[in-house]
Amino acid sequence: MRKIVLLGLFNILPLVLFGQELYKSFLEEGKVWTYRYYNGMTGREFYESLAVSGDTIIGKKGYKRIVDVETGGYRCGMREDEQRVFVTYPNTSDESLLYDFGLNVGDALVGTELTVVAVNTIVVGNHAFRALDVRTSGDEWPNWWVEGIGGMYYLTTNIERMGNNYSFSSCQSNGEKLFTNKDFQTLGTTPSSHKNYDSVVSESRLWTMDMKMRLDPKEYNINWETEMKLAGDTIINGIHFMRSYYRDWQKGEEKPERWITTNEYVGQDGSKVYIYDDLFKTMKLDMDFSLNDGDKIVVYDEEPNNVFYFVVTAASDTILESSTDRTPRRCLHVQMEQFSDVTDVWIEGIGSLTYAVSGVKQFLATGGADFKLTKCTDGDVVLFEGNGFETSIHSMGSPQLSLGALYDLSGRKVQGTPPKGVYIQNGKKHVVK
Repeated sequence: MRKIVLLGLFNILPLVLFGQELYKSFLEEGKVWTYRYYNGMTGREFYESLAVSGDTIIGKKGYKRIVDVETGGYRCGMREDEQRVFVTYPNTSDESLLYDFGLNVGDALVGTELTVVAVNTIVVGNHAFRALDVRTSGDEWPNWWVEGIGGMYYLTTNIERMGNNYSFSSCQSNGEKLFTNKDFQTLGTTPSSHKNYDSVVSESRLWTMDMKMRLDPKEYNINWETEMKLAGDTIINGIHFMRSYYRDWQKGEEKPERWITTNEYVGQDGSKVYIYDDLFKTMKLDMDFSLNDGDKIVVYDEEPNNVFYFVVTAASDTILESSTDRTPRRCLHVQMEQFSDVTDVWIEGIGSLTYAVSGVKQFLATGGADFKLTKCTDGDVVLFEGNGFETSIHSMGSPQLSLGALYDLSGRKVQGTPPKGVYIQNGKKHVVK
């Protein structure tokens, strides 16, 4: 059996370019939400704005008053307890838990059948907002809650309900527009099973990788840069394939002009990426971006009895911080079932953060060569850019990977690797040991 190269990719994922800041308060005096009302049966349409205006005491608890901006009429009371938002309506002291922005993937909202299926972060202007996709069992359509903003439908509606004709339009505070309906659309409204997937199979794609080789078993001796591209058109089993080419050079040396042809073709059919080996005349499933948390993909080594399983540990639609096209892409965090410390990230339209268009090649590679994707472009558009073995993917989709910026106890943002101590991260204490 071939040697497995351990990647340790998750050890470098905390080095993100843009972390989420401290928890953003939901109830700020003067904050205004605007909603669009549209009834498709009657054609009736109007906009309604609600605002935080003053304080009130209900059942010995302090609440913020939510009023209609146009009429000044009182609509409900809301209070915030850490990252939870409660609501109470006129003529009652009973309250309901409306949002809990501290939940993570797999957590359920207390007293409901709502479960978090994904955690994202979206950057709007100068603000980074934590977003949760919260759904009932069997519901495949996203239902986003955004920290400090609320849900996609109405201020007091945390999920789409029968007869609800309201939809989110905008939220502003102190004259600054914080969030709009378009930002919700950026988070994604199409379930992964129904979306059109961006293909890696394109002649305009170019992948750049760093490669470290070991001549001495104790250390890396040679650093290389490698570029890969696809060219030519071939139909195999009804699927469009292109042959892969590469060129590499030792760092500090001049880039060669000559591209080297490989015996591999890369093809994509919907969410599935395949590798066809022209030498052995075999076609294997390489990546599948429709997978979700806990799903497996089976990979065979060249020897028939060597079967490996890659398990998806997190899946989400993600906007990469380093991309210039700002397209939400399906991202899968995977690990080998037999070797849990062998990990990778597969990104729709880009491929593997380890070995570009092949999501499995590095796992089955021979000897002491480690690869890391540093850049992927499509013409002049940057789809992904990293820094050698310190990648710049803005990690999302699972609680252990949704990492925000660190702040010391005085509220100052910590740059670089922090020393041992207690810090604040995502609004909670975080201990660096």
